[in-house]
Amino acid sequence: MTRDGGRKTEDGGRTTKDEGRRTNDERRVHPRSVILQTLGQRGPLTLDELARAIHRSPLATRYHLGMLKAEGLVTASAVPPRARVGRPQTLYTLTPRAHTYLPHQYDWLAQQLLDELARACGERELRAAFRRIGRRLADTAPLPYPTARLHTRVTRAVNFLCSRGYAARAEHSNEGWVLTVHHCPYQQVAHTTRAVCELDLALLDALIQVPFRMTRCIARQDTECVFVLQTVATKK
Repeated sequence: MTRDGGRKTEDGGRTTKDEGRRTNDERRVHPRSVILQTLGQRGPLTLDELARAIHRSPLATRYHLGMLKAEGLVTASAVPPRARVGRPQTLYTLTPRAHTYLPHQYDWLAQQLLDELARACGERELRAAFRRIGRRLADTAPLPYPTARLHTRVTRAVNFLCSRGYAARAEHSNEGWVLTVHHCPYQQVAHTTRAVCELDLALLDALIQVPFRMTRCIARQDTECVFVLQTVATKK
């Protein structure tokens, strides 16, 4: 406890009696999250302005800013003093990387664009467009030579899917290869626009170059997407 009735915190600052009366909801929000949100909403701010925004002492705020700078989320720059006397102030600003931690509406925007395309072009053309996108995406993958064994193509395909945000794995049994995707990076829009799945189908077709059938689909409310490869006349 301090003389003014506050208590010391782990970051070297202290809370006052007034700060101690904050609601439980306010306490649950981490100060560094509030700093990021505040800078995102109000732009560059000084140490004192941020301290008031997060209801912490300047010392505690400086500690959190130091952690954010170390993570590459905040940058500091000195500006000339406004008066003739006094030290230059430091302004804290978000880095481009920090914006990925702020709320976004990418899924909503993507859904609106897909709805507009469906109305303008029709469902058939929308599916064809996603197949073209899938094939273009496959062109960026480090594909093996055309005569590579199926095991090699499947392994390369799984690695490429994982690098693109899919949680994919492949298993071989007596019945052949089964490729399972536990997370689809487009599943939010795929739930409402099934044409998105055409991207995955065209992508796998280009990556593995073996006929397959889809037995489960996240967009159909299944817990995973499952692709069974037809390997009857293909080398393992």
